[in-house]
Amino acid sequence: MPKALEIMDLLQSLLFELKGNFRKSIEQGDIPVAPMQGRLLKLIGRRAGVTQQEIVERIGRDKAQIARLVKELLARGLIRKEQDTQDKRAYRLFLTPDGEIVATRILQMQAQVAERMLSTLSAEEAEQLSTLLHKILTRD
Repeated sequence: MPKALEIMDLLQSLLFELKGNFRKSIEQGDIPVAPMQGRLLKLIGRRAGVTQQEIVERIGRDKAQIARLVKELLARGLIRKEQDTQDKRAYRLFLTPDGEIVATRILQMQAQVAERMLSTLSAEEAEQLSTLLHKILTRD
């Protein structure tokens, strides 16, 4: 099992570096959102019409934190909400045009960070890494 622990330590270090590089990239790129807000914008952009409950389930944060983030993004005009036609208690979330601009900038910056971090890998190695990580994530 020591090899498994070494791999987990490497993955944690990589994730820590990735988050740090991404945060620095957002700050230097003058993107007007915190990293967690950016994560929500990207998710809402990929899954237009997602509900807050679906966001909670998808990213594993508590309801109160997601509600606060949604409220902030609504107040800044980066997302809008529409009442669900089936469940009047739920609201569907969508990006506004300004939200789309910010989400696109975030995705571009993420791609740049990822390219820099993976630049030492060949295309074949990057594909192998992707395959192995998917295999780990879908182990159940």
